[in-house]
Amino acid sequence: MNISVKTKFKVTFITPTPPDISAFGVRALSAFLRENGYETRIIFLPGSIGSLKEAGNFVYSYSHHVLNQIIDLCRDSSLIGISFMTNYFDRTKQVTDSLKRELNIPVMWGGIHPTSNPEESIRHTDIISIGEGEETLLELVQKMEKGQDFYDIKGLWFNKGEQVIKNKLREPFADLDRLPFFIF
Repeated sequence: MNISVKTKFKVTFITPTPPDISAFGVRALSAFLRENGYETRIIFLPGSIGSLKEAGNFVYSYSHHVLNQIIDLCRDSSLIGISFMTNYFDRTKQVTDSLKRELNIPVMWGGIHPTSNPEESIRHTDIISIGEGEETLLELVQKMEKGQDFYDIKGLWFNKGEQVIKNKLREPFADLDRLPFFIF
């Protein structure tokens, strides 16, 4: 007997966090996708806005050990999303470069930095989300899961090597009461 196992579409969110690990953006996106039937995971990366203390020294990058753990946690993902503020740009680029070297999974950036500086951001990742991401991300995930073309989704830019697709912004989320609560 042949048993076929269908893997469910899974989104892994990564966020370099301040010490309080609030990360409201990825928590809200994760809750929205879960409410719509998708599996998600959130990885909170260690560190503060300043340097990380490692082996008695202060550094502004993640160790190979941390990067390898991130890669292992993302292996079963269909899409990886990283949300960050500008002060975490270097670390986000380091994580993205490591993921792209080891995995064949699209990496999407979102948050304050990609929204305010999309021209710089799109050079370092596959997809950027500009503005509010709930409906944008849900549409992307639905189309990716069905194998449909997704390069026309409002609020997203795509890096296709020599070509960058810059879609228009999505309209603001109209009914905030539709957004689920997220757990801390």
